[in-house]
Amino acid sequence: MFQKFRKKVRFFCLVLSDQIRRVRLPIKVHSTEETLEYIKQRHVSISRFGDGEFNLAMGRSLKFQNNDLELSQALQNLLKHPQLVGDQCVIAIPAVIHSMSGFTLKSRVFWIKYFAQFRKDTLKLLDRDYTYFDAQITRIYINRSNKKKAQKYFEMWKDIWRDKNVLLVEGEFSRFGVSNDLLSSAKTVRRVLCPARDAFHFRNDIVRTVQKQPNVDLVLLVLGPTATILAPELSKLGFWALDCGNMDMEYEWLRQEAHAQVAVENKFTIEADNGEINSAVDDPLYTRQIVSAVGIHGRY
Repeated sequence: MFQKFRKKVRFFCLVLSDQIRRVRLPIKVHSTEETLEYIKQRHVSISRFGDGEFNLAMGRSLKFQNNDLELSQALQNLLKHPQLVGDQCVIAIPAVIHSMSGFTLKSRVFWIKYFAQFRKDTLKLLDRDYTYFDAQITRIYINRSNKKKAQKYFEMWKDIWRDKNVLLVEGEFSRFGVSNDLLSSAKTVRRVLCPARDAFHFRNDIVRTVQKQPNVDLVLLVLGPTATILAPELSKLGFWALDCGNMDMEYEWLRQEAHAQVAVENKFTIEADNGEINSAVDDPLYTRQIVSAVGIHGRY
């Protein structure tokens, strides 16, 4: 019985390995560590693309962002012409596109299925002469096979905003760094709250709000696909802007030593059951950090 099981596992691994070779795209991508070091040393902004941003670029809607022609075209332009964003911003796509080494079986299977369906469409969006950076720098725990290495990556992040005046531009219920020490190395933290869904419609108001804030060393964007667009826009205006995605949830899962995406109290995520919260939180420090709200006036 055990021998049959081992044969099935071996066969599955061989099939999986063959599929990995078939779906891997002929695109160059820097590793997670290389990307984090580049951000830290060069102070460059980063615009990140995951499967959600790829889907929007292809004209499909997401659960928290409806398809929008202007958004789709803007995402396409960033992917197809990454050099146009300037030297102070880089474009990032999942490193798993280049190599699946270091990722969990579940993550590999997800991307194998994704590229089996959308390989040609994705390739049409990418510049084969550009070396992209790793969009999975914020997904450094749950989908990684080496969980211990995640702590090193989080320390690299903490060094990036160490002693910096940080401005967080986040979804209304994201609460990035609340109830944990992820932002403890920052000098100050201020927050601009934005709609949890369809924030792209308010992007111009968000940019104007950021411009009004004094003494900003670093802007952290936690706003889904809107952050992908805002990072290069803010970079051109002289801001150091990092699209931080789901990093806070990854940090929470690391702290819990979780092996699957689970809901975290008072924090919004679409990746876990019961994770789409919309309740208030009683945290005086968090409340003091909120300096403005865009698109949700009257609640803060």
